[in-house]
Amino acid sequence: MFSPCHLLSRVGMKYFLTWSIWSVLLIGGCHLLMTGSPIPLWYIERLDHPVDVETVTADGLVLHDGRRIALPDIKTVPAGSTVFRKALKDGVEVQPDGEVIGLLNVLRICGNDPVVYKKLRVNLTDLAGVLNLSALQAGTLSPEDLAILKDSFGTVTDSVRIDAFFLSKMRRLRKEIEHSKETQMGQVPGVE
Repeated sequence: MFSPCHLLSRVGMKYFLTWSIWSVLLIGGCHLLMTGSPIPLWYIERLDHPVDVETVTADGLVLHDGRRIALPDIKTVPAGSTVFRKALKDGVEVQPDGEVIGLLNVLRICGNDPVVYKKLRVNLTDLAGVLNLSALQAGTLSPEDLAILKDSFGTVTDSVRIDAFFLSKMRRLRKEIEHSKETQMGQVPGVE
């Protein structure tokens, strides 16, 4: 039998479900209009064969398997930097050419970015160099290039925001290091 309470609960439930669906569609639609994606996205890169880092010394990393790894082109590792330690938290990947890769959480710089969480692979040489340009080995960059980068980067503190702007500094440092190596080898940069 139908009672007024039963009818009210069915009407109330239908009303609740209708507004719930419209609310989800409205929120998803707003997100779609602002970011181009109907749902927030996550982007997570992984390390191939990660090895945990036991300790960080001034001249390199001591890995869990006993290896001692020096970072290419770096004379002093920023052992006390929390940003550097965050990149080591998930372990490191040692590539055949000697480069050491870690993972770093990168903050989004704009609400229009559909990717709300990013964990990216970072070259630890680039990270250490941006955190402290004076940590680069002598001869890695010309004095003129080093002065330009110091002016461009400014002072990087331990409370630096890890976002796309910080990553662009790392990419610029990598480009300058590669350019310097090509120049030192007598090659014309960009010409094979």
